[in-house]
Amino acid sequence: MTLNIHKIKQVKGLVGKDTRLIQCVVGWGAQHNAKALFEDDDFKDMGFYGFAWPDIKTAFPPTLETAGDNERFIGNAKNIAEMSKFYLSKD
Repeated sequence: MTLNIHKIKQVKGLVGKDTRLIQCVVGWGAQHNAKALFEDDDFKDMGFYGFAWPDIKTAFPPTLETAGDNERFIGNAKNIAEMSKFYLSKD
């Protein structure tokens, strides 16, 4: 499942003022581009979350350093890093 920014914008136009969209940006590996969402002002009022397959040794998602050459793990690690930067930059 590829994250489609155009479709998210369409859905945003259908929700009421008291509704907040929440979008998963981690869990589909390299198919999602969390950074593109976080850099787009149209999404600054959305909620974001992510899930990812854990590293069997740590029970945490793999990082870029531990993902090896597994594209899914690398994509998830990139999106987790972007989500962390996004939330840590909030006031």
